[in-house]
Amino acid sequence: MKSEEEMRSTLTRVYKGSMLPSIHVVPEQFDELFDIALACVADVTGASEEELMGRSRVQPCCTYRFMLYKLMRHEVGDAHTGPSLSWIGNKMGRDHGTIIHGIDQIETYLESDRRVEPIYMRVLTRFEIARAEYVSMVLDEASSEQITGLKEAAATIAKAIKKHEDHLASVMEQLARAKLKEDDNENMVQDKCPSDG
Repeated sequence: MKSEEEMRSTLTRVYKGSMLPSIHVVPEQFDELFDIALACVADVTGASEEELMGRSRVQPCCTYRFMLYKLMRHEVGDAHTGPSLSWIGNKMGRDHGTIIHGIDQIETYLESDRRVEPIYMRVLTRFEIARAEYVSMVLDEASSEQITGLKEAAATIAKAIKKHEDHLASVMEQLARAKLKEDDNENMVQDKCPSDG
């Protein structure tokens, strides 16, 4: 059985970087994809677009803003074709260091705060659907093969999200069992040791 530390390291790998299949985009599409990402985060979280773009440091607005940073950095294009940290910073009215910090924070929250992960997964699902719709719209002369390919890609993405959710549930169940076993072992040791009272 894996130790708690080994299971946590698995989660860390799951939450770092891109969680969705990459798509090919060009810089001319960044603005539109940013607007889509902003709308998805606002729709799922209930925060207004003005709050997300604003300077408030009140939680949970900061966490939701960090989700937007992560979407733009990791889910638009790939490491070579996606928007740079500076581009995201300029769009948000911040410097690239702030964007790095926000992405690091949301990845830490995804790993350690059980309340954040389901919200981000809903944002991610909403964004993936909207992203696929946008990409299909910008294909000027989409052939039936391209449309079929997009539908297949959407199905693959839905399966990947489900697999991730199943993996997370399994890891959390293993963590709970490990904690229960640890508590049982501690109780057995206490029962065998004579008390001073």
